[in-house]
Order: sequence, then C-alpha cells, then structure tokens
Amino acid sequence: MADQIRVAVVGAGYFGRFHADHYSRNPRAKLVAVVDTNEERARAVATEFGAEPAFDYRSIFGRVDAVSVAVPTPLHYQIAHALLDAGVHILVEKPITDSVESASTL
Repeated sequence: MADQIRVAVVGAGYFGRFHADHYSRNPRAKLVAVVDTNEERARAVATEFGAEPAFDYRSIFGRVDAVSVAVPTPLHYQIAHALLDAGVHILVEKPITDSVESASTL
C-alpha cells in the first residue's frame, strides 16, 4: 500500500508489544522496527510482528514517519525530544514525562 505510515515502537515491554501488535495489524501502517536496549526482547517482539529489531532509537531516524515511545517514564523526554528534533511524529505512553516542565517543552 503506497500510503502506509512507516512506524516503529521504542520499548519492547508490555506496552511496546501492545503497540507493535496493533501497528502490525493496521493496513495503513508498516511496522518497520521494534527498538529495545535488551537485544533478546527486541528480536523476539520484532520477529513476532514482522519487523526489524533495533537496539538504539537513533538507528531509526530517517526510516520512519512515526514512533510509539513505550519505555520507562524517566526516559520519555530524552527519546521523544530526539525523535521530534529528527522530524518524527510521536505517540508517548502516559505519563508523557516525569515533570510538567519537560512535558510543556515537548
């Protein structure tokens, strides 16, 4: 499908797996990568949903249109900010960050 949105999921835990599952079944989305610093978990979830495993979120810059950020809350701001700077649309699990100030910055 020519108009598919290229997506990735950063974080291959419970919520990341949930996002990957839904993207993989959405005909408007192409799940490109599942990213996690735990290589075994990234490979397992990526394989399950037909995506490429990746181990550093920066490796997907330029290859995706949108990313679900499903990592522990203290990491949300750093990853979300870098993705936005790279021109990637984001969906961040709640809470968006661990402070009102950093959430406002995003």
